[in-house]
Amino acid sequence: MTDETQPHIAEQLYNQSWEDLEVLEHNDRLLFPSKIYKRNKDGSIKGIDVLLQAPREADFRKARVLARNACLKEKLDLDRDKNLIEQYETTCLLHLCIRNPSSPYEPLAYNPEELEQQYEMTSLESAYDKICRVRDLSDPRPSELSEMDCWTLVTAIATARNALPLTAYAPDSQSIFMLFMVDQLFNSPAYRSFLESQEVSMQEQSPSSDSIEP
Repeated sequence: MTDETQPHIAEQLYNQSWEDLEVLEHNDRLLFPSKIYKRNKDGSIKGIDVLLQAPREADFRKARVLARNACLKEKLDLDRDKNLIEQYETTCLLHLCIRNPSSPYEPLAYNPEELEQQYEMTSLESAYDKICRVRDLSDPRPSELSEMDCWTLVTAIATARNALPLTAYAPDSQSIFMLFMVDQLFNSPAYRSFLESQEVSMQEQSPSSDSIEP
């Protein structure tokens, strides 16, 4: 079998356009072509073609119900074994969102247990990272911010006295806005004044060379 080198997640999703991603639509759901990796018995790496379905709130609820029911059957304690249950909840979400690349695009594995048995946890964690990314990509809110948009947001937030106006934009845009604000504050007279005051404060707190005894 062909030995495939697993690309970094940035190469798989972050630096690709929508056209590059070759997104499919099925039953009003977006499906993103990708790969999930496993190691062969000879040590080589094999990439399995899959489709990643952008999760919706109903998927998160279903994953939680599946996880709790399965863990209760295994007599896990919902409080004491919280970490194990949360981990299995992620596996259940992966089961719902990792799809067969052929129509009718059914889940890749029959159930979450089969998914765990077929793939290593590191491969599933990588798939989860990509699913989180495709969820962001599927966000219908604006994903780009101009400088004018940023200043408009500043006005809206100042007027509302809360950060609710930020929710009109996708997560990537919110990050852009935060960096814009950091740049503005970093170059502001108020920040320079703060740095000067901190420098004076540090000088006042530092012991003088005259007070140091041999």
